Amino acid sequence: MILDLLLSVTNFCLGSCVYCRLKELRTFNYDQESSVASIRRLLEDPLLEDIINVHITGGEPILSPKTYEIFKLLHELKPHINCNMPISGFFPETTYRYLKKILPLMPQLRVDISIDGPPEIHSKTRGRGSHTNVLNTIMLLKTLDLNVQLQITIMPSNHKHIKYVIDMAENLNLGYYLTFPRFGLRFGHNKDDHRVYDQEVIDCVDAQIQDTWCALRPLNARIWAAQKAIWEGKDVYVDCQMGRKSIDVDPFGNVYPCMVYSQDQRFGNINTQPLSEMLTQFLAARILTQPKCHVWDAAGVMGFLVIALLGYLTGGFFFNFINALPGADI
Repeated sequence: MILDLLLSVTNFCLGSCVYCRLKELRTFNYDQESSVASIRRLLEDPLLEDIINVHITGGEPILSPKTYEIFKLLHELKPHINCNMPISGFFPETTYRYLKKILPLMPQLRVDISIDGPPEIHSKTRGRGSHTNVLNTIMLLKTLDLNVQLQITIMPSNHKHIKYVIDMAENLNLGYYLTFPRFGLRFGHNKDDHRVYDQEVIDCVDAQIQDTWCALRPLNARIWAAQKAIWEGKDVYVDCQMGRKSIDVDPFGNVYPCMVYSQDQRFGNINTQPLSEMLTQFLAARILTQPKCHVWDAAGVMGFLVIALLGYLTGGFFFNFINALPGADI
């Protein structure tokens, strides 16, 4: 039974985020991406009958001409589903107009806007002038009846500025959450991508979030405990639910257990094959029954670093399956 769908609608993004490889993978030909008809067949598949969450992402989803059509499909086929969509906030007026149009179709939509710290830090990470655009986008979206959350991706370049984002969220009466670069398609390929962090960085992060984010709910504390163990270079294993409870579909219709997009874990393609059929094949069956995963393996990345995000979507559902084995105190 699949409960969560991560649907990447496009690779196209005008951002220049330093830790994201999508700027190297951009496609300017939307015709090469999955059609709305293929996405309809996916949403109508019996395996998604009980789906409870859908995560619409990209690229920059508001720059795709088919994103609105996808929301129309969701309104028709899954009107009560939990739905969230991360956006850059780079385009205030465009974002406002687009979301105002979408909101009647999906009033329960949650929008996540990335902000990495004060102007000089955010602009260094995301591109010059981006901090101002994000603030303008936030203020426009606050005029809508829309659930907006701030997201900070913690890296060595901004690890001292977590409290800045937390304070901003509280001052604006917005939710917030923390996330970490996920090794796979978007991160982990460059020499500057950090797997193991200095203890000074870890301690600085810990001091800022123990009495704030970690105190909000037990799930947050467990996410941080696991992430800290990874940063410290410890062995962390999980009982991976990706593929068994969640699937990821890339902009071209390829189906994977998660956003690692590893070719040896590709189930099939929604443009040529029904989801139910592809998940009964041998390769899919082998992955779906994989018991535990190491975080440095491709399957291990899907087991934790994407699972952290899904924890927010499901209220902790996936973290019920995390097991602590020797090497990690989770």
